[in-house]
Amino acid sequence: AKDSETEWGRRVRNLEDEMRAALDKLIEEKETEGAEGVAGFVHSLDKGRDDFLTSLRAAREQAIGMTDDLVDLKSMHSNLPHRIKSQLEDQSREELLLILDALSFEDGVLQYLEAKYPPS
Repeated sequence: AKDSETEWGRRVRNLEDEMRAALDKLIEEKETEGAEGVAGFVHSLDKGRDDFLTSLRAAREQAIGMTDDLVDLKSMHSNLPHRIKSQLEDQSREELLLILDALSFEDGVLQYLEAKYPPS
């Protein structure tokens, strides 16, 4: 799983590098055009950015959904050592909320909680 994460991270970085290079090339080409051509380019670039962000958000939601499916398949605490799970079971509600509050600073935990408990 870790190798797969590393591979996906590498692919995302390569994609980002390719996008930056293509954008730099477009900007160089558009610098030779007049103001009208540049305005059209900026409009096109804004639309492309919006479309890309929409696709990125959809992919993120799909990934969060896959994470939810995995969590449903096995207990959320299955990665915890037994001694830690036992100690957590003995904690008061307030102590558990303090732990959850501390964990909420981790992006993955926050994303999971946002997906699990969406705004009403």
